[in-house]
Formats: sequence, C-alpha cells, structure tokens
Amino acid sequence: ASYVRNPDVNNGSSTFIASDWSRQTLATVQNAVDTDDPNRLGVHIALPTCVSPQAAASSLNFTPNFTSISGTFTAAAGTSDYLVIRSTDPAFNGLPADGTTYLPGTAIGNGIVVSSGPGTSFTAGGLANGTTYYFSIFSFNNTDCTGGPLYYTATNLSGNSTTTTPQPCVVPANQP
Repeated sequence: ASYVRNPDVNNGSSTFIASDWSRQTLATVQNAVDTDDPNRLGVHIALPTCVSPQAAASSLNFTPNFTSISGTFTAAAGTSDYLVIRSTDPAFNGLPADGTTYLPGTAIGNGIVVSSGPGTSFTAGGLANGTTYYFSIFSFNNTDCTGGPLYYTATNLSGNSTTTTPQPCVVPANQP
C-alpha cells in the first residue's frame, strides 16, 4: 500500500497528520500517469536526455591571498554546471569522464577538484603561500536531464595564479 496526500490539504506541516493522507493501492499509484486520475496524483513527466555543452566558460579572473585563491568566470551558453580543478603542474593531464560525478577533493589526473556545480565563482583553500596554482574549468550539463553529467572536453577555460607571500619580519634598527 501507498499513502497519498489528500487533495483538500493546502498547508504544509512539520509533523505527520494522519487525516492528511489516504491509503491507496499500488495499482492506483502506478496508474498516476493518467491525467484523468481522480486522486490527482499528478502526471509524471520523463526528463529529457542530457546533451553535452558546446562551449567552455570564459573570462577567468583571480584574487589570490596567502593560503587561498578565489576565482570568477563567465558562464557558457547551454551549460548548467562547472567543474573546477586545480593543480601545481602547468601540464594538467586529466579529463572528467561522462557519467561521473566529482566531489571537492577528488583527484582527476594530476589535479584536485575544487568545486562542482552551477556557480561561476570558487575558492581554493588550504594552499601553500608563494605557490603557483593552475586551474582548469570544464562545462557540463546535469540539471533537469537524465544520463549526465556530460562534460565539454574539447576545450576548457584555464589560467593560473600565485598565492601571496607574507612580508618578512624586519628587526628594528634601533632597539629601545
């Protein structure tokens, strides 16, 4: 059996209220795709298949600090998400694989994932000061579609920035 919320219930509740729900057979729930369903369980619409983006993001700008580098970039048309990868090697040697979701901290080739999602800004933290980091940003589609993520790997947005170095301590010329 399945439980379906009664159609006359208009307000949400943070607790279960038994009178808001009615017990339905599995057949009724499975038949919910019918638009004439008196239970108004809704019409289930299949999502379209994901398509790979056809462009990379553009205009990468950095703001370095002692132990972090923040970046912003311009979104690519027809793209829902972006994968940002950093490396200390100028010859990044990895590509994201279609169908694979990457979490921050995951290694790809000789790089590490900084962020993955719809945002066009990122911050790579925990970095060594005075070190050059190389960034690669891949466009991908994975929102409101099935079969993703699909990555655009023909080109990617890339750039580098160096974390700042603290000023050295100086001994005063005249001590009191």
